[in-house]
Amino acid sequence: MFQKDRVQSILSMLTTTSTSYLLLASLDVARKRLATEGKALAQEAIRLAESARDRLNQIEGITCIGKEVLGSASTYDYDPTKLIISIKDLGLNGHDVEKWLRESYRIEVELSDLYNILCIVTPGDSDETIDTLVTAMQEIAAASTRESGKQAVTEVLLPEIPSLAMTPRDAFFTLQRKSFHLRKQSAALSQSL
Repeated sequence: MFQKDRVQSILSMLTTTSTSYLLLASLDVARKRLATEGKALAQEAIRLAESARDRLNQIEGITCIGKEVLGSASTYDYDPTKLIISIKDLGLNGHDVEKWLRESYRIEVELSDLYNILCIVTPGDSDETIDTLVTAMQEIAAASTRESGKQAVTEVLLPEIPSLAMTPRDAFFTLQRKSFHLRKQSAALSQSL
């Protein structure tokens, strides 16, 4: 016997009430391009990313991780098209570097944190866009060494990560369901909020 609410919940994860035909058409074109040229596009993006990584690692105070992180206890694999650029040794803040790249070079980074920025190399990139990124980072490094009042590096203490009782998928599909008051329950798993 099907539960109407359960079917609706699962269906709502896969559908939308706001279909955009422009979005669907662009996804179809992207899918076709990946099917016909995907391997070459991926290889070129990886080549550009490796070139950028090598050049960025030559800039004093900047580190861009690569294959050397593999084999450590904290890594399983890495995406070679993602450039995790550490600016910690420059005494700069990743959020400020992100803003400066956007305003001065029209470079949009994927994300930033206290010590890093993340740039993603895509099939839309070229040698010229990589040159722009490397030049921008060289300027940032040069400007930070000229500043006499270099910011002290802020240490961040993170709390222990709690153990995972079950995967979100297992929680969603579990047959054991109970309702309770959130304020009265201290240790329970939520299937949805």
